[in-house]
Amino acid sequence: MKTRVHIGWVGALVAATGIIICSSCATQRMAPPLFTSVPQQESLASLRLLKLPKAPAVVSVPLTIRIPQQKTSVDAENGIMSRGAFVRACSSVVVSAPASIYQRSQESSSVGIADTIGFKTEGYFNVLEQYIERGLISAGFYVKDRAKFEAKLRDIRDSGDVVLHADTPYSAALGSLQRELDTGKLNRDEFAEQALQLREKLLDPSRSSRSREEMTDISEVIRAAQDGVVMADYVLQVNELAVEHYSGTPLQLGTRPEVQKVLRENSGLRIGSPKEEGTIPATLKQPWALARFNAKLIDIKTGSIDWIGEYSIESLAVLKDGVRIVIGIRKRPSNAKSIIGGIQNYNDTLRTAHQKAETAKDSLDSEYHDAMQTKSYYGTSVDGDKLQARRRQTVQRAEELYAQQLSAYRSVAKQKPRELTMDWTYVYDVDEPIVIPDLLHPSKEEEGRRLLEHVKDLGSKVTHDLLATIKVSEEIMEE
Repeated sequence: MKTRVHIGWVGALVAATGIIICSSCATQRMAPPLFTSVPQQESLASLRLLKLPKAPAVVSVPLTIRIPQQKTSVDAENGIMSRGAFVRACSSVVVSAPASIYQRSQESSSVGIADTIGFKTEGYFNVLEQYIERGLISAGFYVKDRAKFEAKLRDIRDSGDVVLHADTPYSAALGSLQRELDTGKLNRDEFAEQALQLREKLLDPSRSSRSREEMTDISEVIRAAQDGVVMADYVLQVNELAVEHYSGTPLQLGTRPEVQKVLRENSGLRIGSPKEEGTIPATLKQPWALARFNAKLIDIKTGSIDWIGEYSIESLAVLKDGVRIVIGIRKRPSNAKSIIGGIQNYNDTLRTAHQKAETAKDSLDSEYHDAMQTKSYYGTSVDGDKLQARRRQTVQRAEELYAQQLSAYRSVAKQKPRELTMDWTYVYDVDEPIVIPDLLHPSKEEEGRRLLEHVKDLGSKVTHDLLATIKVSEEIMEE
C-alpha cells in the first residue's frame, strides 16, 4: 500500500516538471518598431520673456518763492500834528514808558520775540529805547535822560508826597504821636512801631518805588517835569512799542507766479490744505515779524497833545535780500510696482508654461525613441498585438500631452499683459516750506543773534520813520 502511494506522488512530480520545461521552451517572438522615423510634431519655440521696464527715476522739482524787500513810507495819517502846534528846535523831551509793557514782561514766564524787545521791569527800556532817543534827536529834540526823572519821582513817592502838607490825615496822626513821644507817654520803640502802622494804614503802599515802576503814570511824569531842577518841555508818551510774530492775513502761495509755473509743468501736482500730503499748501502763515510803534507828544506847560503817531512795518521792510521760501518737491512714479509686477508675473507664467511644454516634448521624444525599437516578447501573436497596442497608446498619450502643453504655452505667449501698454503715473512728495532766513525760530546761538539784530533793525526803522513826522521849527527855543 505504501509503495503505491509513493509511486503516485513521484509520478505527479515528474509530470509537473515536464510541464514547466515545456513552457520554458516556448518560442521568443519580436515585436517590430512602431515607426521607422520620428513622426513630425510642431516645434516648441525658444522661451522669450518680456523685458522688464525700469521705473523712471525720482525727479526733484525745484520751487523757490522769492519775496523782495518792501519799500515802506509813512503816510500823512500815520503822524499828525495838532493845528497851530509849534515845536521849537532843541526843545527838551523825556520818554515815558507804557505801563502795559511792564505788566506784560512781569507776567510772562517765557521769553518770546515780544518779550525780547519789550520793556524790562527794572525801570528802563531795553535795547529799543536808544532808537526812540535817536529818532527824537534826529527830529531836532534835546533828549533828557529818563533816569533823572525816575530819581525825582522815586523821591516824591518814597516821601509819600504828604509829609510836606500838614493838613493830610497822615501828617496829623504823625504829629499826635510826636507830641505823645515828647510828653513821655510813648517811648521811642512804641513811637516807631505806631508810626509804621500809620504809614501802612494811611499811605498807599503801591506808591513805594519798590513796588511800582517809574515813568509809567503820565500825570506824575508831567508833574515831575514841570518844575524843579529836572525839567522838560515835552513828554513823549509811548503807548506801544512791540515786535512780534505777524498774525495778519496768511501768505497766499497758490497765487504766486513761481507756484503757478510749477503746477503747469507738473500734471497731477496741485494746491491743497496745509496738512494735506502731496500738495503745495495754499497758504502759509506769514513767516516774519511785525513792529508797531504808537506814541504822542505832550506839551508839559499846556498839557496839549502836539503830535500823535502810529506806525507799523513788517520784516520785509528791513530785509535787503528779502525772503526766500523753498518747498522741496519730488516727482516719483506711483504705479511702478503695478507695471513691473504685472510684467514679472506674466514672465513667470510664461516660463512655467514653457517648462511644462518642454517637459512634455522630452517625454514624447523618449516615447518615440522607445517606439522605434524592436521589442521582444514571449507568447503568441495575440500577445504581440497587445504589446504593440500598449506601445501605441503610450505614444498617443505623450503626443496629446505635448499638444496640450504647447497650446497652453502659445496661449500665454499670445496674451500680452495689459501693464505692457500702461503709461506711468506720478505722485508728488512735498516737504514743509522752509523760510530763509528763518528769523523767528532760532535754534542756535548765531540765529539768536541774527534775530536780535533783526529786531533792532525793525525798532530803528519804525521809530525813526514815525518820529520824523514831528515838525520841528528851525528856531531854537530860548532857555
